[in-house]
Amino acid sequence: MKLRKIVPPLVSLVLALPLAATAAGSFRDALDVPARESAFAARSLLNGVAQAGKRTVAVGQRGHIVYSDDGGKTWVQAKVPVSSDLVAVSFPTPAKGWAVGHDGVVLHSSDGGETWVRQLDGRSAGQLMANYYKAKAEAGALGNPDAAAALVAEAERIAAQGAENSFLDVWFADENNGFIVGSFNLIFRTSDGGASWEPWFHRTENPNRLHL
Repeated sequence: MKLRKIVPPLVSLVLALPLAATAAGSFRDALDVPARESAFAARSLLNGVAQAGKRTVAVGQRGHIVYSDDGGKTWVQAKVPVSSDLVAVSFPTPAKGWAVGHDGVVLHSSDGGETWVRQLDGRSAGQLMANYYKAKAEAGALGNPDAAAALVAEAERIAAQGAENSFLDVWFADENNGFIVGSFNLIFRTSDGGASWEPWFHRTENPNRLHL
């Protein structure tokens, strides 16, 4: 009697294991999956909007970016290399723009929002911070040794988190100079259009590391 009660659940468990393994093996990070083309992209949740000259560009969930050349009457979906949720967009010129969002992603367009490339993400941003502050500390450029060591440790902790943190806003003064800010005091500056980014984590009066 006991054996008959145990065998059916055991068989079910054994049969479920290959399915679970298949599901786990099929996981792909949103940073590595292009946004899916959808006829309903313009009707999904859109979190940020900007003018690119006379064009309107909006960004939103699952990496959706759409643009309109007729004041929003019709929309075209852009080509985007990630499916992370996007929250903000900035176009300092009609052609060049930047979008940011979850997973620490930073995207750049040089054709008015029609196609996008990834310039930064949470994985590379964290490592960039760790390397930057370690070099600064070794050069004695962070002042008090204890404070420098704490800053290096914090940067290394953020790097270990991978793509866990989000960028929440972006602003560019022109096609070269801009800022991205995000969760837990993340802030980066570029002076070369995003070819390189400098952490400004240490420049804010934000001791509690509140979101920016």
